[in-house]
Amino acid sequence: MTWRTGFLAFLVAVSGCTAPQGAGRTATPDASPSGKPPLQVPSARATTAAEAAVEAYTAYWGVSYRAVRLPREEARRLLSQYETEDQVEGELKGIARYQAMHREGWGEVVVHVQKVTVTGDIATLFDCMDASHSGEADSRTHKLIPSTRSAPYFSVEATMRRGADGRWRLAQTKALETPCKR
Repeated sequence: MTWRTGFLAFLVAVSGCTAPQGAGRTATPDASPSGKPPLQVPSARATTAAEAAVEAYTAYWGVSYRAVRLPREEARRLLSQYETEDQVEGELKGIARYQAMHREGWGEVVVHVQKVTVTGDIATLFDCMDASHSGEADSRTHKLIPSTRSAPYFSVEATMRRGADGRWRLAQTKALETPCKR
């Protein structure tokens, strides 16, 4: 596999990402005291629409990795806080395929949002994602499948939508062919 194929396979299979055509933040949120994934939507710390969209986008990545390990309805409940309804449905289908292959996400990605454009309730983000500490694992052993480990820095375009509840949710992601550097 090439440096991106492992991560892109995970991204496409699970997040509904379209395959290739700020500050660094880790995208793996803390677990709750019960050991279950938090079921909270990103905080209201952001002061602008652009900051809120970036915060929601960043939080999504850790949640998406966790959702692969959850039963369908629990994954739906979690993902619906971070994604639009149609995106959740696509991701649940991808999760089912991934679970059938005994695969899960491994590690974490670090987002480096470089540009955000907000027009009304739509935000477009351009991320120079570092996926070098991520890949795919066997879901029975939770060990990395070495050939799937990703390399750093590739471009991702994300579309976020603000819902009637004021929350920003991921509507679409695309891995771009354009290389990027931090």
